[in-house]
This record gives sequence, structure tokens and C-alpha cells, in this order.
Amino acid sequence: MSPNLTNLIQFMEFINKFKLIKRTVFVAGENPKRRENDAEHSFELAMVGWYLVDSLKLDLDLNKILKYSLTHDLVEIYAGDIDSFMYPNEDISKLKEENEHKAFEQIKLEFKDFPEMLKYIQEYEQKLDRESVFVYVLDKVIGDFGWNFIYKGTLKECGISEQAMLTRRDQKISRFPLFLDYYNEALDLWKQDPDQFAEINFVPEWKKNLETGYIKF
Repeated sequence: MSPNLTNLIQFMEFINKFKLIKRTVFVAGENPKRRENDAEHSFELAMVGWYLVDSLKLDLDLNKILKYSLTHDLVEIYAGDIDSFMYPNEDISKLKEENEHKAFEQIKLEFKDFPEMLKYIQEYEQKLDRESVFVYVLDKVIGDFGWNFIYKGTLKECGISEQAMLTRRDQKISRFPLFLDYYNEALDLWKQDPDQFAEINFVPEWKKNLETGYIKF
């Protein structure tokens, strides 16, 4: 296929929209406070994944990990982002699944000329290989660790209870056992602080005013 300026600009516009999807994690060191966006998050995920594979000499396909990391949230350009701790119920989970499916169909229509990107979006959702599960779990780890260890916020400030973190560990982090050592060490540290965790179902004021981020197609 010959170079086409229109196609290039279309994809650049698509990626620019990715920078507009805000997450419920703040960027450390910013004053005034600023929520990080999906593009920043995906870059961090790719770099931390690369660091772990190389430093620990993991038997994983780094090429896959980088591509899963860069594409894992692209559907949120059309489906938006949502805080799983704030909306853990089945209705929101179902809405998330439905909207992300519709978002992927929209992306497929727009970028038929980028089949490899489509392949990695789909394979990440299926999570049939170790690399996609690695990225899925690391995604959770860097969000939790980023809030507490990098941004220096307590889990209480984010509305996260000890029970929620234990459930997250048992149901999600355990899917890639490597991360259990990191998570259990972090939990031991968090438990030492009596003001670290929120009460169950507590929602901090700053989160009450946030949009869910989800578009109803």
C-alpha cells in the first residue's frame, strides 16, 4: 500500500483521543493535581513490563507484552474508563463488556489497514496466552502501587478497603503468580498503617463528582 496522508492523520487523531481518556490515578509531582490519561498509563505499562521481563529474565515474548500494553485500553477511546473499585457490581461490568465490544467493532471499521493492532486488541481480551495475562495483572499492580507508592496517596483516599484489596489479590493478581510476592509484601506494609484502608463501600468526595466515563452506544 502506498503512503497516504489522510490515513496517517486519521490514525494520529485516533491516538490523540487516547490522551483525553482520564483515569482515577493522579500524576505524582503535578501541582495542581492532574489525573493521568490512558496514553500515559499504557506507556508506563509497556515500560514496566519490559523492565520486569529483562531484569528478571522471564520466559515471555517481550514483543507481545509491548504490543498488548500499548493496545490493551484502546477500546476506551470510545467506551471510556471506569473505576472498578467504585463500581464493582454486575450491571456496570456488563455495561463495560458491551461497550468495549461495540468500541472494538468501531475500531475495526476505521482501521482495516492495521490488522495487527486489531489482532492484539482481540487477543488481549481473550487472554489465552501467558503474555496477555501478565499484562492484565501488571495493569492492576501498577495502578494500585502507583497510587500509594508513587503518588503517596492512602488507599482510604481512593476509597479502597482492605477486603477489596484481598479480593483483588485472590481473584486477579493470583492469575500470574509472579505478582503475588509483590502484592503480599505491599499488603503487609499497608496493614501496618491503621489509616491506610477505607471502610467497605466508602466513596471519597472527589470520586463522587467523577463521570463514569462510559458512553451508552
